Amino acid sequence: MNFVRRRNLKPRLAKIVETAFKTFLHEGSLSKAGVSLNSRGYRLPKRRENGNRRARLGHFTIDNLHDILKNPAYMGKRKAVINGQTTLVKAVWEPIVSEELFNRTQDLLKKNYRRH
Repeated sequence: MNFVRRRNLKPRLAKIVETAFKTFLHEGSLSKAGVSLNSRGYRLPKRRENGNRRARLGHFTIDNLHDILKNPAYMGKRKAVINGQTTLVKAVWEPIVSEELFNRTQDLLKKNYRRH
């Protein structure tokens, strides 16, 4: 799920992505955040992108929300291989979320990993 690839993310989709990050931090889990986003009427485009064979469902699931929250492109970074090492570098597009918000999200995702 990479809305950023075109560099000019539609403002409505940028708002959805930003809201997804903030909702996850507020709710504390992927499932609660997905329910919250869906109940408030936030929807993802149903079209196919990036060579995917299946169309998106249009609503938030744990999997697609996780994919959004793990994508460094939303903080204006992209992966690059430099001297055989994969690293994050500044991208040419503007970030949608701050690096601080992205990092707080990653910390909570790690904390919640395989939570029982």
